Amino acid sequence: MRKLAISAIILLNTACVMAAPIMRVPNTASSRVIVNQLNLDYTSRTPEYIEFVYDEEAKQRLIDLGHENTSFFKKTTITNKNADEQFSELMRKDDLGIYHTYEEIVTELNDYASTYPGLAKVIQVGTTFEGRNIIGIEIGNQSNQDRVPFLVMGTHHAREWIASEVPMASVKDLLESYESDAQAKKIVDSSTIVYVPMLNIDGGIYSRNGSPMWRKNRNANNKGGVGVDNNRNYEYKWGVTGASSSPWSDTYKGEEPMSENENQAVESLYQKYKFKSSISFHSYSELVLWPWGYTSSIQCKDNEIFKKIGTGMGEIMGYRPMQSADLYPAAGDSDDYLYAKHGVLAYTIELGRRFVPSESKVPEINSKGSKALRYFFENARNPFEKVVENKEYKVLKSLEYTVYALERAEYDTQTLQDAYQKLATFTKQEIQTGMNTLKMKHRVKKHIEADLSTFERFKKHNQ
Repeated sequence: MRKLAISAIILLNTACVMAAPIMRVPNTASSRVIVNQLNLDYTSRTPEYIEFVYDEEAKQRLIDLGHENTSFFKKTTITNKNADEQFSELMRKDDLGIYHTYEEIVTELNDYASTYPGLAKVIQVGTTFEGRNIIGIEIGNQSNQDRVPFLVMGTHHAREWIASEVPMASVKDLLESYESDAQAKKIVDSSTIVYVPMLNIDGGIYSRNGSPMWRKNRNANNKGGVGVDNNRNYEYKWGVTGASSSPWSDTYKGEEPMSENENQAVESLYQKYKFKSSISFHSYSELVLWPWGYTSSIQCKDNEIFKKIGTGMGEIMGYRPMQSADLYPAAGDSDDYLYAKHGVLAYTIELGRRFVPSESKVPEINSKGSKALRYFFENARNPFEKVVENKEYKVLKSLEYTVYALERAEYDTQTLQDAYQKLATFTKQEIQTGMNTLKMKHRVKKHIEADLSTFERFKKHNQ
């Protein structure tokens, strides 16, 4: 990694620009504003930094908006001179080496179903825009009807090849160890685990066949662009932050929430299985993440439960556990959606230190990922079992709804009014305690307090 001077950024030669280097900037509020404003394709995020692809389009957008001379570049570094380089060696191999092709995933899952007929069956989850079958596998001892349902997903984003590998490794781990490993047998006997190793099949194939940095699906939308970011298309908080309205952006949220076949498939799976807990694998950053993703203004009301299990998985993998939005708020992701709409304990795990870790690193990532999943299947079986719907918990729910309403206030005043009406049924002390429990940011706390005071005066005046 080397420091990049401002003049060097602007004068990057054509060859370097065509190579699309990955740039790193400090993860500050001002950097996030510019990344969002310019629809930059960010590749990784931690509390310390954001990485993005500096291709020709990004360079021109930065120049057009006058950011070439701002502090945005003062601490910029190049972490990879050529983003495509991590894929090149594998793409020269017909079978992509250690990484699975879509065809290999289909074959392998069908082989498992044939070999373990009482424990595994292949399921069709949906159909992609280009007409391919989205397939998964259901693992569980079918002779036991009392099983806890889990969802494990990989490859929402096409270029994140490693995200399919851990789900496939976990399937292999549990089925091949079933007869000899007491822990594996216990998990399989008492669980229904639905794996969808490659959710975004069209994009995944497109990435593997010659456009390695492709992120989205391959929906040819009616605004002239191609592809929607599946992990910005989920219904909850769709489009609020960290997602683009531009069809050409890598974080394009789509024309409406849940418009994409892949997202609809996830909803259909939930309706069938009623999952208790889920994990979606992505890459990269070595992180274990949980809701909220759309805002860092508050923690979720069940943050301590998320933190406990997330920390356990992080310790196994050597990854940092944290709330997703503390890195970079982004709305419309699977975790917020499954948790907010369906009450699922939903995590994202960001694997490795690049989209496609070198082949030598994959076995260790798979091994640790499989162990983390075993921990998850044992400890996330009924995660909200001890949650009591007492008054304190209802205050937390009301405050969450109020923050949600504030995000919508610009075009949905009725929702905000309803939120304050519910919140006003609690005492000021109860509300303050709830705000502290959620670790609500000071500015949001003051905003709600002021609005609530105004609401109460208005209500008294009209009585």
